[in-house]
Amino acid sequence: MEIRRIFIMCTYNCNLHCSYCYEPTKFKRNINVDKLKLALKDEFKLKFDGFILTFHGGEPFLAFDAIKNICEWVWSEYPDKNIKCAVTTNGTVLSDSIKSWLSNNLTRFHVGLSIDGKPETHNRHRDNSFHNIDFDFFRTLHKPSAKMTVHPESVNQMFENFLYVQQMGFDVSISPAMETEWSQEALSHYGIQLKLLADYQLSHTDNDLLSIFHYRLEKFSEIHPDSRWNCGTGYYEVAYDINGCQRLCHAFISDFKSKWRNMDKIVSVIRNSSAAVELTECKGCALLRACSPCIGLNYTNRGSISSVYPSFCLLTKIGMRITAYLYANALVQAEQYVWLRDLDSTKKAMICQGIKHVLKI
Repeated sequence: MEIRRIFIMCTYNCNLHCSYCYEPTKFKRNINVDKLKLALKDEFKLKFDGFILTFHGGEPFLAFDAIKNICEWVWSEYPDKNIKCAVTTNGTVLSDSIKSWLSNNLTRFHVGLSIDGKPETHNRHRDNSFHNIDFDFFRTLHKPSAKMTVHPESVNQMFENFLYVQQMGFDVSISPAMETEWSQEALSHYGIQLKLLADYQLSHTDNDLLSIFHYRLEKFSEIHPDSRWNCGTGYYEVAYDINGCQRLCHAFISDFKSKWRNMDKIVSVIRNSSAAVELTECKGCALLRACSPCIGLNYTNRGSISSVYPSFCLLTKIGMRITAYLYANALVQAEQYVWLRDLDSTKKAMICQGIKHVLKI
């Protein structure tokens, strides 16, 4: 199925100032709902099997009235289309009316909570906000999930923080903070902590594969076709800013200077070039085929879609190495693991080639 994910920047306003935030611009403007509806009408004419509307910020629920308006309009006007809605929130601004609306729309509006671990870790990077979150309410939602961002200053507690959030009743998605400087000491801790997560994954056979291990090792196989590295930006993913103007994805929305004079050129490069051509600064890297740097952050922060932040490369190398370790151990008894049971023999063989490729580096 072809699903188009539509990021909607509903506000630049935020009540927190998280230390690793890649949306540093904060001001009190919310989305133009009428203009966005016109854009969505055109979106829903496209021949995709489904759409995911992801509300983005700032803190999205500071524009709750706009979110409610848009969602209820979509559900009313397009009842037969496969349209899902989602948001990630810091969890600190939910009024009783917001909670009531979310409870009434449990299965068609997914809410993810940003929480970085134990209170001391969370408060260190997220404005002392831990005790402003109604965790009991979030646990009542459909499939409670949490997004845990790991900062280099607290990476030595990554595994401990993961267990803490999981034991609170959340399905945890972990990611290292990007566009942030990682020292050699922090990178070393990251490798150690990631190994702990891999061993935890190996000892819990009925758990789904953690998102931090979602590296496509089969791309290193000799029989895997050369594939584009990008995430689908401009096709499978698009974004709309607060003025209802289309951008390539949410990572491009922070660029206020270019006014998108070169947008057509960027789209052309992204859609038509192979990985080896696009990532000019990565030529010769043995991990290129399965690497997915964020072209939006590259372009917005450094002026080129191929200008990768150095820490990203180092984090990716560690991540692929530990992922190879995880697969190498799990494939020995693949039938035990829920995330490996549906793989056919060809895919397993391709992954094995990927393991050998990565571990030789």
